[in-house]
Amino acid sequence: MRRKMSSPPPPHRLALQQVAARPSTLEALPRIFRLEYLSASLPGLSITFFLCAMSRAELLRRPPIEGLAIAALMIFACLGINAIVDRDIDAQYTTDKKSISSAVDAVGPGRIWVIIAFMNVVAFGLAVDLSIQFQSWIPLALVLAEAFFAYGYSLPPLQVKIRGVLPHAISLALAVCVIPFCLSAYTYLGHVPAALGVFIVGFACVQYGFEFANQALDYLEDKAAPGTKNQEILDLAGALLFRGEQVKITHPP
Repeated sequence: MRRKMSSPPPPHRLALQQVAARPSTLEALPRIFRLEYLSASLPGLSITFFLCAMSRAELLRRPPIEGLAIAALMIFACLGINAIVDRDIDAQYTTDKKSISSAVDAVGPGRIWVIIAFMNVVAFGLAVDLSIQFQSWIPLALVLAEAFFAYGYSLPPLQVKIRGVLPHAISLALAVCVIPFCLSAYTYLGHVPAALGVFIVGFACVQYGFEFANQALDYLEDKAAPGTKNQEILDLAGALLFRGEQVKITHPP
């Protein structure tokens, strides 16, 4: 008895399935700008309140709020740029990163660039306001420096993230940790005390340590065979961490 071969679905049905699988704009934007990092980023930046503020009322002053807003806007703009630049690479993954590429497709790179441009206009406007309040060019200079390291991380011609471990570490640590921390401290004190230097360096090392672990997971995803599940990659990372052995990812049975 011959087995009837199933015919592939018609093109219009495939198109409908792809549209159905694509997230809505409201679902895609948090994925593109990695808003899940909010719970880790802002608490870290708020450490300056405990180090620099003289009273609880200072947390509600305009300069500290503007400083936190600038840091958040520029960090999330950096993540949005990275999502666009890595769109084709992320699309090849079979793990969670593929959802970032799908989110970029759902919103469209053009619309994302408009959002990023708006974020930067607001951030630089707040930086100018801080410079006016403190009668100093330092807030604006810090924001310009953060833009250089944050956006140069992903954008050509710099694309620091592909220049090796040391440039990667310096760029990301400055953009995500050191400069935002200095800006936040400045909004409380009007200067950055030298005594904070040791703490800032330690804070940057801890924060970059988390990012280094993330890069290690990205490397394992790059080397994984097609069809490898995210949990298998996490299991491999745990094996390398605790056993120090090289484990090969193979196709799931």
